[in-house]
Amino acid sequence: MSSQKHPLQQDLGKAENDVKTLSNLRRDGKEEERKKLSDVTFINFRKEGISFCMDNKSSTLDSIWLYSANNKDKYEAYKGSMPQDIRWTETNADIVKRMGEPEGKRALLGTTPIFVDYKKLGIQIDFQSADYNRTDNPITSLCIYPPS
Repeated sequence: MSSQKHPLQQDLGKAENDVKTLSNLRRDGKEEERKKLSDVTFINFRKEGISFCMDNKSSTLDSIWLYSANNKDKYEAYKGSMPQDIRWTETNADIVKRMGEPEGKRALLGTTPIFVDYKKLGIQIDFQSADYNRTDNPITSLCIYPPS
């Protein structure tokens, strides 16, 4: 597991106009949608499989969400480079075997899908199923945030 920052992580904490990946998508004329909530604004590029979460108070990039084809939010699969060389074809078992036990995870009984959180790397990986014991559980999305 590499502790080196992924290029997308270098945009975290920057003002909207200084976020390189966001600027490139706009320059290329990609379709954008904004969703403003009380504390954050999401800038979504569904066809590119990426969403930028801007903090409304500081007006800076808080996190970046990447989506696989398995998501329920109508995003197409992100095709760019992924942190830690994660591949959309990996399952929860593949991730934990390759990256080790996460610093955090959600494995509640019920309908809430599980996730694993690698806080030192600034990566949360969400899976389709709520069953942590399901070893073929596909990735639905990945969140990149400032590492702790």
